[in-house]
Amino acid sequence: MISTSFPPWYPGMLAALVSPGYLFYYLILLSGSIYGYTKFNRLSRAFKFLVILVSLITISETISRILAYTITLTVPVYHFLIPLQIIGYTLIFKELFLSKNIQKAIIGIGFFVLITSISKSIVSGLGSFPSLNITVLSLQLILSSLYLFYQIVQNPTERNIFNISQFWLAVGTLVFYAGTFTIFTLSEYIILKGYQMPEWKEPLLTILNYILYGSYFVSFYLESRNPQAEHEIHK
Repeated sequence: MISTSFPPWYPGMLAALVSPGYLFYYLILLSGSIYGYTKFNRLSRAFKFLVILVSLITISETISRILAYTITLTVPVYHFLIPLQIIGYTLIFKELFLSKNIQKAIIGIGFFVLITSISKSIVSGLGSFPSLNITVLSLQLILSSLYLFYQIVQNPTERNIFNISQFWLAVGTLVFYAGTFTIFTLSEYIILKGYQMPEWKEPLLTILNYILYGSYFVSFYLESRNPQAEHEIHK
């Protein structure tokens, strides 16, 4: 039997029904997309890619809600979304990294993660939850975010770090994917042991979604206010 339910730890998988928490999450997504496009010409290439990625996630959310109310099967949407996320994040971090060798490395890692994700979807089928796909994507983004933090620290500017758009992109990405990866791994262990899921899991994961896209919104705002300032980091 194909499972039509999914855990609310992955972007967009907050609930099968449109709850107040989900509506708030969707509002953050939609607001980020709209604001990003209104400031699109003022953004650097990396943040233009991020706006496009957030918009694709917003569209996938809309499609998943329609499918939830029509055929009650939403999982296939994420099998198509995850490869787009892998490509999008690879392009984003490739644009942000200064080292040519690191740029080549992130492209290589992205290609490996993409092939792994597509292969898993083909083998497991579109009706299965893409847990491995998300796991490898999470590992890629945890490493990418950590290196971006390192790069920011190694290339200080006169501005406060909280006024740097790259900082907020790294914060949101690292907090969400490190947090959800940890919770997902812990959840698998709890299930294998036959224990009941803790009640704090879903509220915590919902908050992580808010942090992710809230941080992206802040990064769009800072980047659009002073797009040339980000080049200070590249000196």
